[in-house]
Amino acid sequence: MFTDKPSLHSEPSETENASRLSLLKQQLDERLALPRTSGWRILPLEWRYDFALLFDQARGWITYIDRSYNTRSN
Repeated sequence: MFTDKPSLHSEPSETENASRLSLLKQQLDERLALPRTSGWRILPLEWRYDFALLFDQARGWITYIDRSYNTRSN
């Protein structure tokens, strides 16, 4: 069942997602620029960025699929 009513849980806007991804990328770049940074310290930050990017792309793809299948008029 699809409704046009807004839910109590709102999704972050595309600008909020882009801002969050940009911040994670900046943090990762700063950590990589440090001369004595251990790979084990960078790995969790890199994973956070990779998963955020992956889920952001998946969210956009799912939204696209939902729009194409929700063609019924209510």
